Amino acid sequence: FFFEGSMTSMSSPAPKKQKVAADSPATIVNLVRMQEAHRLQEKFSRQWHMQDPVHGLIWLPDIMRTIIDTPQFERMNHIHQLGTTACVYRSATHTRAAHSMGTAYLALELMLHLLSAQPELYEEPFNLTFRDVLCVAIAGLCHDLGHPLFSHMFETYVRGEAAKSLLAKHPAGYESTPEGAAELKKYTGWEHEQASIAMFRHLLEANPQVKNGLLKFGLEDIDFLFIEELISPPAAMGTLLAHGSAQWPCQGRPHTHAFLYEIVSNWRSGADVD
Repeated sequence: FFFEGSMTSMSSPAPKKQKVAADSPATIVNLVRMQEAHRLQEKFSRQWHMQDPVHGLIWLPDIMRTIIDTPQFERMNHIHQLGTTACVYRSATHTRAAHSMGTAYLALELMLHLLSAQPELYEEPFNLTFRDVLCVAIAGLCHDLGHPLFSHMFETYVRGEAAKSLLAKHPAGYESTPEGAAELKKYTGWEHEQASIAMFRHLLEANPQVKNGLLKFGLEDIDFLFIEELISPPAAMGTLLAHGSAQWPCQGRPHTHAFLYEIVSNWRSGADVD
């Protein structure tokens, strides 16, 4: 499941075995791939299963339950995915929590499929490990942590009402000073991704056992920044990507990992696991 070597059809004749030196490049490459694949399988051997209304029985690494069991994540059980739609369509009651777990599952499955179909991702210059897989899955799980009541509808309210309120206090023009313009943009440009990153940080601070458990599992401090970047990739990424690593805007991973930033929040096309 995690690693597929070269396979031949049962109906085709078996290929002739060729002697390969133990220290040949091909042997070393295959050994690296198998070692990393085995380590990935070992890390994710403890799984947590749930019944998803869309995908059926799904699973996540058991370590991710420490995030799901926090008050910061549990609050999404009380936020409807479709805002006030449930007031008209009474069965449209699925929650941000269920949506986030489904997103994490799809992110996890996509990462595992990539590694299975392209085991060269275990090698230079990518060197993907279980840390990359887990970070992408956690980003999928936490990408909506910052949603307030009524989901996206509240974002529209904040932008509109805040702009009206601030401009009413300063009829001559709130944007006339740099400070005023910054204050106005803070509200009119507010998006839930920013709040999700803030809530993710708060989750780790308020529940130290979560971060300690993830560090003990094998994550490193830089991985938490990587997760934040996956939730909300820099807006300038598309422009800067063409200029190579010198202009790379992310700190969590190098430019060779740019494709990972398209899985949870695809800045290129919007087609992602969300």
